[in-house]
Order: sequence, then C-alpha cells, then structure tokens
Amino acid sequence: INDVPVKIIGSHAGLNVGPDGATHQMLEDIALMRTMPNMVVLAPGDAIEAEKVAQVMSQDNRPNYVRLARDKSPIFTNDDSPFEVGTAYLLREGYDVSIFATGTMTAQALIAAKNLAKDNISAEVVHFPTIKPLDEQTLLTSARKTGLVVTI
Repeated sequence: INDVPVKIIGSHAGLNVGPDGATHQMLEDIALMRTMPNMVVLAPGDAIEAEKVAQVMSQDNRPNYVRLARDKSPIFTNDDSPFEVGTAYLLREGYDVSIFATGTMTAQALIAAKNLAKDNISAEVVHFPTIKPLDEQTLLTSARKTGLVVTI
C-alpha cells in the first residue's frame, strides 16, 4: 500500500513441490498478490529466466512478488531470451488454439503443443512471465488469431 520497493519471494509455487508433498503447495498466491496495490507479480519459466527476474527486480522501485517452483524444471529459455516486466512472449506460432502459460507450466505448454501437432492441431504458446502488469495486447492478439484459449 505504501508503494515501497519491497521484494517478496514465494517458493513451492503450484503443485510440483517434489518430495515436500501437498502440505507445501502454494496455490492462491497469484490471486492474493495480484490484488495488492502497485504490486508487480512475476513467474519465471525456468532457472535462466529466474536470474533475469532477480536482476530486474533489484532495480525496480515498485513492490515485487516472484513465485518460484521448488522442484527442478525444464529449461526453455537461454541467455539471449528477452525478459522485460509487463511483456509476454510468443514461443510457438499456431493457428488453432492459443495456450497461455506462466511459470514452469510454460515448459508443459510447449510439450502439449508439440503433441497436439501430431494430431494436426496448430497450438500457439504464449509465455507470461509477468502476471501483473498483464500484457493485454499480446493476449488479445493471440486470442483473436486462434479464437480459442487454454490457460495453464
């Protein structure tokens, strides 16, 4: 509320918490943190992107929340992959369905798109490492293009 540059880091995001089990799952954090005034909400997709998020957060004068997975996750970005707060990234072009994903679920979305292609379904994958502020333009462009959206 005071709009100070506090940094909050949440661990054990989602259902993949490895050996820690269900008692450690963090499920409502996105809904909670999105409602906080001025809060930036971030969900990096892999370890490489998490490093970029940490760098950007350290220089951001707004309050920031980042959700991190506990368990190992696949790497789908690289050192040259861009990261900017408020920007979503088209990772796979498609025409039949848009899959909007955030955090470590983006790697799963890429796998799903590859499997759907075997059935001649062209799935577009858009990665949202920033949940708030949301890249509405990229979201709407993809949704209009395919006419069908799945979020994970």
